[in-house]
Amino acid sequence: LSEQGVGRGPRNEVVARAVKILVSDGRFWTEREGYLTLCLHPSRSPIPYRFCISKATGLIFLLHFLFIGAPLPVSPFLFYTLFDGRVIASKFDVEFLANFMSHHSLSLIKRIAGVPLDQPLYSSTSEYCEEYQYLVNIPGVDPSMISPCRSEAEHAGISDCVVSFAQLGTVDIEHYPDYLATGDGFNVVVEAFGGQDRPHHVLEWFATPCQELIKAAFDRQVKAASDILRFLFFEETNPADNPWGDNHEMIELISRFVIHYLLEPGHPHDPDKVIGALIDADSTAADSILRARLFLSVTTGSTLLPITPAGFKIKCLITHDHSEEYPTLDAQGNDDFGPDVVIDFRSCFKTFSLTNNARLRHLLVSDDAEKGKDTTFGRFFHGQLLAACNSYTSS
Repeated sequence: LSEQGVGRGPRNEVVARAVKILVSDGRFWTEREGYLTLCLHPSRSPIPYRFCISKATGLIFLLHFLFIGAPLPVSPFLFYTLFDGRVIASKFDVEFLANFMSHHSLSLIKRIAGVPLDQPLYSSTSEYCEEYQYLVNIPGVDPSMISPCRSEAEHAGISDCVVSFAQLGTVDIEHYPDYLATGDGFNVVVEAFGGQDRPHHVLEWFATPCQELIKAAFDRQVKAASDILRFLFFEETNPADNPWGDNHEMIELISRFVIHYLLEPGHPHDPDKVIGALIDADSTAADSILRARLFLSVTTGSTLLPITPAGFKIKCLITHDHSEEYPTLDAQGNDDFGPDVVIDFRSCFKTFSLTNNARLRHLLVSDDAEKGKDTTFGRFFHGQLLAACNSYTSS
């Protein structure tokens, strides 16, 4: 697929377009018990067998194209040729690619796939990675709704194929036998279109560089707190219950203090403390988005922004509790503001709820949300996030 290789077509692009087509086409999904899975399978056939089968398949494809229907889309045929490992097997070995990737590219792929940087790429399991779930399940389906009942071999096959696809755009593998076998069968110049405004090369129909996938995944990383704020909404669960007449002002105070917390850098208690489980190894304690990423991780279950922002919301649900019993004085004559404030995070619904009671009012009105200054509410909110994060991790 290059001047020195086979034919004249674009390089490293056919698989990218094939995956893009099949991910958006329900015909390429197999229905299982309660879930759908993509028809990807790893290859275990020897290279000579793969080479011969690919050449034969390419010839059949050309005959189909010339004699059956040139205008018809060829994506189903391309899909089964490239990805049905049980029959045709043109999978690219992940281990081979990982050994020939640059350190920077390998690190980027690992971050996207949710693979620890100290683990080899080809032996990892991406079953619980959000990006992986989006790739192997129909877009728009909540990954948490997908059944985990796939077999281990099926998971390994899907994971290998997806990671192989993500790597094709960053590695020069034009001399690798599997790659040449695929190109030798498909790299055919089609002159049937003549002067029509259509591509003259079959592979140009699938000419989308797979760096687009990498770029899209990389762009989902939080780069500033503002990336999250546009998805943050504050709602009242009982707006009609307003005996003191200041519900609106309290909502504004809560939103102001939450936003102030997200905009401030680092750890609110200790500027040298790092939340190691939530940030990359190259981050620092003064990371300007440390809090924002912690917040996103707890409220959504991921440190990445959504693939499709439309309709994505992180909601703060506020319940008003105007008990006239508090504040009062305890037995020692100290102020008693009643029950503690508890923040309940539910990542599956992308919500967190709190109660607007006397103690919360005390936290908000006794401090000012000034830039560069931590607040009592911010420290409390941070502790609630850490507690929720540790609860998720331990469970």
